[in-house]
Amino acid sequence: MRQKGSKIRHKRNRCTNYAIMQSIIVTKVLIEYSTMYLDNFKIPSIYLHILIESMTEYGIDEAALLKNSNLSNITSDTFISLQVISDIALRAVKLSHESTLGIALGQKFTLLSHGILGYTALNSKDLFSAAKLFEKYISIRIPIIKINTIRKSDQFILEFVDEIPPGAFKLFLYDVILSTIKSAIYQLQPKLNHKLTINFTYLKPKDFQESYFNECLVKFNQPKASIQINIEDVITPTPFSNTKAYKEAEILCKKELISLTESSSLKNMIKNILFDKLNNFPSQIEMASLFNMTSRTLQRKLSSENTSYREIIEETKKTLAVSYLNNSNLSLKEIAYFLGYDDSRNFNKAFKLWYDISPNEYRKNIKGKF
Repeated sequence: MRQKGSKIRHKRNRCTNYAIMQSIIVTKVLIEYSTMYLDNFKIPSIYLHILIESMTEYGIDEAALLKNSNLSNITSDTFISLQVISDIALRAVKLSHESTLGIALGQKFTLLSHGILGYTALNSKDLFSAAKLFEKYISIRIPIIKINTIRKSDQFILEFVDEIPPGAFKLFLYDVILSTIKSAIYQLQPKLNHKLTINFTYLKPKDFQESYFNECLVKFNQPKASIQINIEDVITPTPFSNTKAYKEAEILCKKELISLTESSSLKNMIKNILFDKLNNFPSQIEMASLFNMTSRTLQRKLSSENTSYREIIEETKKTLAVSYLNNSNLSLKEIAYFLGYDDSRNFNKAFKLWYDISPNEYRKNIKGKF
């Protein structure tokens, strides 16, 4: 009887250890997916400089903040990977012990912190023009966020859309964005006749600083991150309006947008095409023809970016596999089809090779975790 009880305990321990191991693997998959995604985007270094300066108020110096980041000689025209920014931002939150640090940081930005986009907005005739400007050109400052402008009854809504993997950095980034846009609105129109409504998607934190939003109506646990402005305030002329300066500056915004598009790496452009052709990935020859080049030239250009077409296909499948398992109810057979596999067995084999866990086990664990 004692021996039987020992076997049961041993079996329970094995199950517990297996569950812990699986949880670690799932976390590893999520981190890898997030890192790979954020590393594709870069933002101007001015935002990092402002973060570094702000942290001195908490007694945190630059060396502590940039530890293990491999950053050096950061100039004003440097662009920094969002993954690096994510690591530094979350370290700042941890060192400062301020869970809503992003909101405080957003207050530090002025319109001119946003380069030519901010300068153009400063010369807008009204908040409507400024909002439409940000909707059109936001990608020249932070390419991972999109802004949609919506008219609803007497409210003009700035709705923020993204494809950022869930996690602490996404919360931090939205704190910064909502706080920054709120500050920008008051810089453009110091005297609003109606309160702004700021909508956060998370539950209200215990340490939320009400003082940052004294003049606003703040709502939590909302379906979308957004800012609502009364339509009367949106069409009221701004005190700094300069039509000539606005038109000249917008030309520079257009040039930056074109430059940003042209400077995108071949790898990222290929990935964008692959995401549009989910269950019918082009061959290397077909992909090369889309860029008006030979397969050999495509291979050489990708080699200069330290990658290959085969690696890009593999990375895309890995990303999509995790996304499908996380965000859909598609069967493994359907997912296999969308990823270009003949059957679910080949998909299962590939997924286990990538993550040391079957897609079925991964899906069960992710549902249990979240």
